[in-house]
Amino acid sequence: LTERVVDPVSERFDIVIRIGDQPDSSLVSRRIGSQRYIMGASPAYLQRHGHPARFEDLARHRLIDRQHSTSVRGWRELPGFDWSRPPQFALESNDCDTRRMCAARGLGIALMPNWAIGEDLAAGRIVELHPEGAPPQEVSGIYLLRASARASATVRAFTDHLLASIG
Repeated sequence: LTERVVDPVSERFDIVIRIGDQPDSSLVSRRIGSQRYIMGASPAYLQRHGHPARFEDLARHRLIDRQHSTSVRGWRELPGFDWSRPPQFALESNDCDTRRMCAARGLGIALMPNWAIGEDLAAGRIVELHPEGAPPQEVSGIYLLRASARASATVRAFTDHLLASIG
């Protein structure tokens, strides 16, 4: 398992999971779900620090961000964010579960994929925020990719498990 982008052919990975539009390639692709990014914080955080009414209010809040983010997975990549007054990052981490748990425990406001915080949203541990002026978070696909035209029994079992869990 790795979060880095791999070449399943040259690195001999059985299967890879990718999010977003996939370039045409010789890989066999199967869409297994969708995702969108959600801004969210715990009720305790919002009680202590208030709800950001407008998108620019986020600059005065403690934010939880993806470390070394290079795509629309982090706060710094959102269009319309004014960096003349840099926000306070309470935490930067490449680990999705760490960011989710810290948001649920009141550390700050996270920008997370819906599949990562769905259970926390349903349980009320994280509240989805909709500040006015925030850029819309587009829905993108989640894909399984493999190099082999025929899926092995292991790959089929893994795919079935994912489809039953998130598909």
